[in-house]
Amino acid sequence: MSYLNREDIIGILNLKKGKLKFHTKFRNGNPRIYINSMKTKYYAGGSGYEKSSSVIAMLINDLLGSIDYKNAYTGSRSGIRMLNSGIGIDTVINALDTIGAKLVIVYCGDDFDVYELDLSNQLERINNGI
Repeated sequence: MSYLNREDIIGILNLKKGKLKFHTKFRNGNPRIYINSMKTKYYAGGSGYEKSSSVIAMLINDLLGSIDYKNAYTGSRSGIRMLNSGIGIDTVINALDTIGAKLVIVYCGDDFDVYELDLSNQLERINNGI
């Protein structure tokens, strides 16, 4: 099975003017991000940490790279350059708010969660390869 890669996702972002609807599908408690029902490489396995925020952080880091989240709380007073794994969805939402981006939880279920990501103000950065 083929995976959507970074370039595919950037293409979708451009078509949707920087907005992306995706879901995390859980299999044996491990989430993977799907976009338009297509599998991505963003997956979190193992145990003992907040996995949903981990896969979302992987996606955002892949799209935005190193970025100053203006001292958004992540357990560090100095702020963060990239989102960390297992920091929690609320922390991801707050960090994105500091750069004018938005992550909205649309639906939470037993087998999957649905999110909307708005990176419209970061689209130029994404298209220019960070």
